[in-house]
Amino acid sequence: MLAREWPFDGINEAGLFITILQGEGLQKDEYPIPDSRTPFGQYPLVQYLLDNFSTVDEVIASFQSIRVARPADNSTGQGQPANHWFVGDSKGKCASIEFLNGEMVCHTGWTMPVKVLANSTYAESIDYFRWFRFTNIFFPIPPIERFRPSLYRFAIAADRVKKYRPKRSGPAVDYAFQILQDVEVSPNDYASVWGVVYDSANKQILFRSWNNDKIRWLNLSSLDFSCTTPVKVLDISADLSGDVSNSLVDYTKEIDLEMLNSWGFPQELIDALLSYPDTTVCTE
Repeated sequence: MLAREWPFDGINEAGLFITILQGEGLQKDEYPIPDSRTPFGQYPLVQYLLDNFSTVDEVIASFQSIRVARPADNSTGQGQPANHWFVGDSKGKCASIEFLNGEMVCHTGWTMPVKVLANSTYAESIDYFRWFRFTNIFFPIPPIERFRPSLYRFAIAADRVKKYRPKRSGPAVDYAFQILQDVEVSPNDYASVWGVVYDSANKQILFRSWNNDKIRWLNLSSLDFSCTTPVKVLDISADLSGDVSNSLVDYTKEIDLEMLNSWGFPQELIDALLSYPDTTVCTE
């Protein structure tokens, strides 16, 4: 999570999970032009969807009534890379959602033959995966491609997903963590900060972090999601293991400020992120 109400990804009490990934090669100009619909920043949008919907179909339908704000220009005047989303629910339905040429492109059901997403567009990724499987009939697994690593990560993850067999491959959660390890970015590039597995059927979050390889988890059924309950937070790098539900503490701006300072953000952005929760209202 970047800050309170600005999540990179998450899961709600209904088992709906959403993760946002930086789209490799996608630019802000791919987004629809501004219109009368309510604009959402890309990270607050994740929180909005988790707060209001329970299924993939509901999320897809919601994109018809809201507008994703284009990323702001950076100091050079160039557009920041755009993002895309991977969504799943407790019924096992998944979807990728991205914007191409000003239109929303969604892959789900039969148009999503493998429920995986990395940083390249889904169409480009699945084409690469098919080539990857074909070439590996005759050749060893090719070395990671230095300039298109997202396609390689997608292919490896998709291959592992296709090969999963419940009776032979072991528990699904353990298998999922192994996939994350298999596609982890090289420490020589950018080390993976955390790995998260959402068990949407059992309403459970499991995770490990770069400095603590122990798998920890939260059972959503043990949490109180009412508006009268204080917002809770957890330091994912803390030396904990197992069920960490009792390690949650009440949110404070001081905790948020310490985290934001550790990221090295400019003060203007820190002030904006700290004040943003004051503009939101919890309703039930």
